[in-house]
Amino acid sequence: MSIKKQHTKNELYTLIKEKQSKEEYEEHILQVKQDFGDLLDDDAAAFLLVDKLGCNTANIVQLSDVHPGQEATVQGIISSIQPPHVFTRKNGRQGKVVNLMMTDDTGSLPIVLWNDDANRVEHGEIKKHMKLKIINGYTKQGRNGVELHVGRWSSLSIEKKDDTDHALIENNKQKQIDQKNSLTLQGTILSISPTNVFFRKDETYGFVSKVHLKTKKGIQLVTVWDSQVKNLQDFSKGDTVEFSYLDIKKQNGKEEFHANGKAVITQL
Repeated sequence: MSIKKQHTKNELYTLIKEKQSKEEYEEHILQVKQDFGDLLDDDAAAFLLVDKLGCNTANIVQLSDVHPGQEATVQGIISSIQPPHVFTRKNGRQGKVVNLMMTDDTGSLPIVLWNDDANRVEHGEIKKHMKLKIINGYTKQGRNGVELHVGRWSSLSIEKKDDTDHALIENNKQKQIDQKNSLTLQGTILSISPTNVFFRKDETYGFVSKVHLKTKKGIQLVTVWDSQVKNLQDFSKGDTVEFSYLDIKKQNGKEEFHANGKAVITQL
């Protein structure tokens, strides 16, 4: 088993001495080694013990810094959980996998749980909006980018949330609401209207332009506002583009599509 160590057992004890006596520390190290079939040396077992007790926060990798082929300790809020999936291995035995999304203040990362850890989701022990810490997860390139797997040599724990975590949860909830009320359109630009300047009640001004887009479902009108008008200057009639994160409004029973600040315009 490979665990990245930067300190010896005695050095690591300085991080935990307020919580445990030296005798308790040695006993717990011995227990960790037994749990892992005596495959760890004292330093590696101490590293896992200190991590598990949340005393080695410097070792936590921000989610935006995770890359393939890495062993990483991460923590964050569960923003979504997919239903468990049961599969049959080549030897005929069944396995179980659960995919969830973890979020911190730098980004999001897909997390893959297997078998016993997947059962913890199915039994309701692990739920959406909980804070998890994963020690020594391994990363690989998945179908949708980098993902972190909780394997045999990994450790998973439920952590206590702080004020920052609660703010992150509320922010994620708002993002999910925004996504439900947003839309992606793909098509060819038929026309872009001249930019108009308008004045608001607070005496500030804004910009607006309109794009006619030929899509598979017919011609759609997209109203482009303010900073997105500037982004629109990179495109012209005949370009095939994608408008993502469009706001949808209903006017007289018809849907209107608006490209505001969160929208993204991409050439296909």
